[in-house]
Amino acid sequence: MTQADLSPNRSKLYVVATPIGNLGDLSPRAREVIARVDLVCAEDTRVFRHLCAAAGLSTSRRVVSLHAHNEAEKIANVLNLLKQNQSVALVSDAGTPGLSDPGQRLVFELARQGIEVVAVPGPSALTAALSIGGLRPEDGEPIMFWGFLPARTRQRQDQLARLSQLAGLHVFFESPHRILECLEDALNTFDPNAEAVIARELTKRFETCLRGSLAELLSTLKDQAQTAGPQVFKGEFVVLIKNPAQATSRVKTASAIEPKDLETHDLLWLKSLCSHCPKPIAAKVVAEALGMSRDDAYRLVLDADN
Repeated sequence: MTQADLSPNRSKLYVVATPIGNLGDLSPRAREVIARVDLVCAEDTRVFRHLCAAAGLSTSRRVVSLHAHNEAEKIANVLNLLKQNQSVALVSDAGTPGLSDPGQRLVFELARQGIEVVAVPGPSALTAALSIGGLRPEDGEPIMFWGFLPARTRQRQDQLARLSQLAGLHVFFESPHRILECLEDALNTFDPNAEAVIARELTKRFETCLRGSLAELLSTLKDQAQTAGPQVFKGEFVVLIKNPAQATSRVKTASAIEPKDLETHDLLWLKSLCSHCPKPIAAKVVAEALGMSRDDAYRLVLDADN
């Protein structure tokens, strides 16, 4: 990066990626931007100052917090500084801002106002997991990133049920205290034999990448929890699930039974079931009761709930 990149008359917002674990991943360009901008907007100023201390960077320049709860109110202040020909860097606690981290609203508004936004790329748990996971979608199928799934059980189950109908490679983040529940929910909606990868502690000392079917990975994590306790789960998880086209093809065909074919009392029973439990669980009950495939049962549940 040249001196002109941070010239006082070239107001820019720099979106700077910071290490997700290994401090050696802080790029020379990121270091220079952090050292020379007029203001740094950090998700947590304490985490940022710790990074600077470890990297030998001065924090004498202005540092303010910008997180999920104050981002909207900070936008006007940042915009005002940029209009005064000052330069600003945006950093999150780890990884690339805007990827399940604060910053998207700020970037959107500044871009809308005609402010130049510059990427200073680097570490990302998403790309790190994809690079070592060893999974790839079939030709023409997408890689879909969903960020963090909903924390509430029913919403998460409904979300996973929708994803199970989309062919391709699904990638999402999950927290340590929800990972087992999440995999159990995925097992109820995706094919249990679907190829999957779980990556945790990426770039850190105890980096782990588990590969296998969904059923195998859930079993492995449960065994680890029993032998070492739930505290063995540290840091955020990146989950990859490969959902081939043939796994979703049955969902696209008409079910052997349609809501209109059900007796009135059966339809009322089905609607009541849908209102009292998550759709994936309702589909499992319907599949067992009517002798249907789970995919056909889920379609029936969706139709009856509309």
